[in-house]
Amino acid sequence: TLLVLVVATYAGVAAPTPTDSKSNTWVGLTVREGTKPRVRIFYSHGGTVGTDHTFSASTSGGYPALSVSAWGGSVASPADQETGTFSNTLSTSLATGSITPSETNCLVIAALCMSDAGSAPSASGLTLINSANWNSGGQGVASAYEIQTSATARNSTWSWTTNAYPAVA
Repeated sequence: TLLVLVVATYAGVAAPTPTDSKSNTWVGLTVREGTKPRVRIFYSHGGTVGTDHTFSASTSGGYPALSVSAWGGSVASPADQETGTFSNTLSTSLATGSITPSETNCLVIAALCMSDAGSAPSASGLTLINSANWNSGGQGVASAYEIQTSATARNSTWSWTTNAYPAVA
């Protein structure tokens, strides 16, 4: 099992440390952090899942928001490529940056954090896994995926209707 945990927080506080009720070990990918939003994807390969599984990201303040997904059939080193960016200006879209997976039939995950958001997002060519906390004054989080059937370049764009400060991974 591959567990993917997206953590979105306000950038002005200490970076959160994720934990879960099954004591899985989490590997963090690169932090994408602007003046306001911070997003980071974590994964646990070979993780334990089960009933009443809970997740948290401890930080002092920061309005954390989490997005969790579980996947079967993963490889030992699931983080083949990564990219991301942020914007310190209000906007209604942001591209993740281009990746080219080295294998076919791979899982592509994209993540978004928006500060002071008011509307739920969508990601071009990807299926939304979940999104939460799109209220003013907090951090919104979303994740999306695609099973990419060929090892070709991919550059998704997140979009939304209300100006916000975004960070994507």
